[in-house]
Amino acid sequence: MSAARRWIFWSTTWVSIGVILTTQISFLYLLKVNSTAHAIFFGVATSAAYLVAVLFNGVYGFIRGSRVSIHEKSAAEQIAEEVIRTELP
Repeated sequence: MSAARRWIFWSTTWVSIGVILTTQISFLYLLKVNSTAHAIFFGVATSAAYLVAVLFNGVYGFIRGSRVSIHEKSAAEQIAEEVIRTELP
């Protein structure tokens, strides 16, 4: 969703990396990954951290808007221009 709306920011990349690394390091420090259950919890915690980073990017994108404005023509405008070009002598 974020890339489709042109919400690609350096800050959100750094936030993503920071949140995921912090989650993984704190998880490893607090709960050792010495069983299958802990390994599954580690994966769930990492996925939740990524979800938080994506939600942050979405909120930041709604507040700030897209970085690049690209003029996009609608399909109707493109068809109208083609019809005008082909009908003119």
